[in-house]
Amino acid sequence: MPASASLRVSEQEYLAIGETRERMELVDGEIYVPPAPTRSHQHVTGTIYALLRAWADVQLEPYFVGLAPLDLHLGPSRIVQPDVFVVRGLVDLTATGPIEQIPVLCVEVLSTNRVYDRVTKRFLYGEAGVPEYWLVDPVTQAVENFFGVGLGGSRSFDGDFPGGLVEGLAQRLRAG
Repeated sequence: MPASASLRVSEQEYLAIGETRERMELVDGEIYVPPAPTRSHQHVTGTIYALLRAWADVQLEPYFVGLAPLDLHLGPSRIVQPDVFVVRGLVDLTATGPIEQIPVLCVEVLSTNRVYDRVTKRFLYGEAGVPEYWLVDPVTQAVENFFGVGLGGSRSFDGDFPGGLVEGLAQRLRAG
C-alpha cells in the first residue's frame, strides 16, 4: 500500500465494532477518536444537557435531548457524537444503532481539538441540515451560535440569546 493511501472504513464495519468505552466518530470513511474530555468540559456539558432536558420537558411538542456518547447518523459514512443535541419529535428508545433524525440543535463544548469542533463539526452539521449549532467555551462559557443555511450565520453571546431554540440559556448556563 502506498504511503499516501489511507484505510477507509464502511458504515457497516464501523457499526460492527459494537458498544465500546471509546468515544468514536465516522467521518467520510475515517474513524476519529477525540481526546478525553476535561473536568470543565464535562461540567459544562452536563449543565447544558440538564437545562435542555428541563426545557424539552415543558414543551407542547415532544423533543429528545441526546448526550454523548450517542451515535447520530448525519449521512453516508457520517456518524458523529455531539456533546448534546436536540431532536424534534419522538425517538424510539428501544431501537439500536445510530439515531437517524437530523437534530434541530447540536452543541459542542470546545475540546483541545478546537479546529475539529469549529470547522469539521460545523461543516458536517451544516451539510446535514442542522439549523442551529452552539459552540461553548468551557473556560469562559461564552456561546457562539451558528445558524441558517449551512450554518453560515453566526453571533456570539455573553448575555441572553436574542432568539434561537432556547431563549436565555447562555445566562442560565453562566448562573449554573
